[in-house]
Amino acid sequence: MKTGEQHRWEVSYREGSFHRGNSPVFLRAAEYQYYRDRAENWQERIRQIQESDANAITFYIPWRHHMPDPSVDRPDFSGDQKKNRDLPRFIHLIEDAGLLAIAKPGPFVHSELNIGGLPDWVSPSGGAETGEAMQRWDGSPLIWEYDRSILPAPYAEPFLDHARRWLAAVAEVLRPFTAPRGPLVAIQINDETLYCASNAPPWMMGYESSTLNRYRGETGEPLIDRWLAGGAPQTALSWDFPDEAPDREELENRIAWGRYQGWIRGDTYRLYREALGLELPYLSNYAGMTPPIEENVPQRDAVTLHETTSPFAPLAPRYADWWIAHNPIEVDREIYHYGFISWLGVTPYNISDPRTVDANHPVVPNTVFSRYINTATRGRGINMEENWGFATLYHPYSQYPFVPIFQTLVSIAGGATGFVVFCAVSHDYWDETLDSTTKKQHPHFPSAAPIGPDGELREMYHSMRHLNRWFAEHGDSLVGSLRQEDLCFGVYQRYSAIASWCERWPAMDIPPLQGHLGLETLSNSAQEVGYVPAWIGLDGQQRIDPVVHPRLVVILWRMMDPTVQRLLSSYVDEGGQLYWIGEIPGQDWDGRPCTILNDCISRNGARATRLTRMVTDPDATPQEVAAELIRAGLPARYPVEPGGRILTFQGTTNDGSPEQFIFFFTYDQHTDHRFLIGETTISVDAGGKCCGVLRLESGVLVDWYIKGTNEVENTSAVVTVGSAGLTRTFAGDCWSTAEAGNLSPVLGLHTE
Repeated sequence: MKTGEQHRWEVSYREGSFHRGNSPVFLRAAEYQYYRDRAENWQERIRQIQESDANAITFYIPWRHHMPDPSVDRPDFSGDQKKNRDLPRFIHLIEDAGLLAIAKPGPFVHSELNIGGLPDWVSPSGGAETGEAMQRWDGSPLIWEYDRSILPAPYAEPFLDHARRWLAAVAEVLRPFTAPRGPLVAIQINDETLYCASNAPPWMMGYESSTLNRYRGETGEPLIDRWLAGGAPQTALSWDFPDEAPDREELENRIAWGRYQGWIRGDTYRLYREALGLELPYLSNYAGMTPPIEENVPQRDAVTLHETTSPFAPLAPRYADWWIAHNPIEVDREIYHYGFISWLGVTPYNISDPRTVDANHPVVPNTVFSRYINTATRGRGINMEENWGFATLYHPYSQYPFVPIFQTLVSIAGGATGFVVFCAVSHDYWDETLDSTTKKQHPHFPSAAPIGPDGELREMYHSMRHLNRWFAEHGDSLVGSLRQEDLCFGVYQRYSAIASWCERWPAMDIPPLQGHLGLETLSNSAQEVGYVPAWIGLDGQQRIDPVVHPRLVVILWRMMDPTVQRLLSSYVDEGGQLYWIGEIPGQDWDGRPCTILNDCISRNGARATRLTRMVTDPDATPQEVAAELIRAGLPARYPVEPGGRILTFQGTTNDGSPEQFIFFFTYDQHTDHRFLIGETTISVDAGGKCCGVLRLESGVLVDWYIKGTNEVENTSAVVTVGSAGLTRTFAGDCWSTAEAGNLSPVLGLHTE
């Protein structure tokens, strides 16, 4: 370590962001996959990343790269057998560059690797004695879609012992580099929870005996056995009489299965964290609150983690309820911190799949944008993967800077406390033993990253550098500001566990849907006309602060446990405004009378308002939804017309002056857009999509970052900003920097 440099690593992680002392630190990170590159390139690539004004590097540590041979006792971290296995040297180079480091040791890492980075010899596909496979609902093994290998059950021996030994070996290498002695400031275990399952349906994993036995032993839960003994999950799709809802026993079974699915994801993280044993912050990277992600995987197998085919195809719309039921992030807050990834589609074009290439694709309503905000606002944390250049594997529009910049700004506007450019480097040095799939599409991974395989700096690199530079100046202040929300959705795990299986239900007995036909539908409609949401889980909450979340919207149903009823009652008694849809609960889950919330609503009628179910109707227009919300006393702070969005943050500067950040987005280029934010106006002429962020002090525009050039269509937007009696016009790509030293308009590209 360089003399006097230890202060660089004296950072902590709390309240969803890194801090240095009491000051928040905005993360500007780049993913660099050392195992896909030549070791002799490492120093130069890290230098290029450092010169892009990044402040951190993230990297997976693939088990199969360091320990492909089961006959050796320990993984190779020295580089003696293969130079790019010298992990200590790689981290030393990050340290020498003055960058922070976030390590991601798996055991399963994804990264488009064979078996997701697990070595062949731990997969039941290998033929050796590796233990039980992860099982699907029908007893078939869970298959990794990239190389069609079988994924091992996490609690089966000898896999569990192998995984613990792997993590213990990694810990020996990482420990000398942990902060504050070195640059390693955080760890991410697994990937998108276990086996990329954060948005997987409840019938796709966990049916193997080793995991079930572990859960029984840990919790003593008997209901999952009753669920399975009754022929579930097939029987969850129908009942003896279609006009009858499930009885209490069936409801209990569904709740138990949802709780079990959440336990698998949280407990494996806890287990692996204990095996690693490093005293660092532990981060997560949840997949989006979106239908299962699609990729252009060559020769993709149908039997994968994300299959939603017969007999469960009718349940595909329930994806948001799967997500809520299986990811109780407040319950698991002592295990890891919330973070998310961005693979939801092409946001400025509202394209949700990798095959649609259409610059005129309908963008109103923009469901992809809304899902992105729903995910970013589900918890406070870092955007751990933003797609910068996966133009072959995910979508060809990802090769153009406009798309990753637009999406990065959406995530920050949603509250992300930093972002990771994934990946910063196009790698080209790996063989089929590591990744046998992606080279069938393109020789580089990813195909269009900011830095080319030979070190060439592409247009994407310069875009990354300018974005980093702006947030190097203003990101820390942004993280310290309060994101201004219009309404907060409170979600309840038990309701979504029930709704996850709702194919049919009597029309007169509406189920507790919180996703489709519930809060997600309401959120998507309301966002179209300017409402800015937040999401919190009711499970695991000690208190909901009415100052932070002054307006809370919940689904209510006839049963709710006393703890959550007291939580909501206390929120209202403390001055919070509760809006509810459905039926006020009168019982707990044992069928006993429980009227805590009903009594609270009766004595606080002015602060408890019922919303009609029209607001969750997908056929209702955003304008109709807004009218109902306004009738109930819930207007948007900054209404907009569909085709554009505004999200704002409010804070103070170091000298105590009011500070405001305004994020704006236009994606309907056929319409003029005009936004009114207090005394500030933003106008974007028709003709091009656009995005940007403005910083105001005491109502005066002082800094800006505007991405007005759209390389996908070769258009250039014109943006006019009026504030404090001054009007400025910007064309194309414009940004202010500390070097600019004035407030004059910056027309076209700003050059150093």
